Amino acid sequence: MKTKNKKMEKAILYTRVSRGEVIDPKDSLDSQEEQLNEYCLENEIEVIQVYKDVASGENFNRPQFLKMYLNIRSGREKANLLLFTSFDKFCSNLIEHKKMYEHLIELEITPKGIEQVNVCFIQIIKKD
Repeated sequence: MKTKNKKMEKAILYTRVSRGEVIDPKDSLDSQEEQLNEYCLENEIEVIQVYKDVASGENFNRPQFLKMYLNIRSGREKANLLLFTSFDKFCSNLIEHKKMYEHLIELEITPKGIEQVNVCFIQIIKKD
C-alpha cells in the first residue's frame, strides 16, 4: 500500500514507432500508451500529457519529442517522470540517450522505461 503522505508523482508519457510497419502489435503507439497508462494506474502516477512520434530512434530530432522537450524546458509541462515502454523507444543510440538523460535529470525529470532491460557487454580480446 502506498503512503498517503507521499506526493503523487506526475508523468509525461512518450511513445514512438519507427517509420514503416509495426510488426508486433504490442509495439503500436496505442499499445504502448495502454501499457504506460496501466503502469501509472498501478503505481499511482498522474499522467499529465502523452506524446507520440512516428520517427527513427537514432536521435531526438523528432517532432513530438522536440515539442515535449521545449515544453519541459519552458515550464509548461510540470512532471517529475518521463515514461516510455522500453529503452529503444526513448532512443536507440547510446550516446544520444546518455546526453538526453542527463539534460532531463538537470530539468528534474527522470526518464524511465517500464520494461525490464537485460544488458550484456562483450569484451573482445585481441591476441597477438
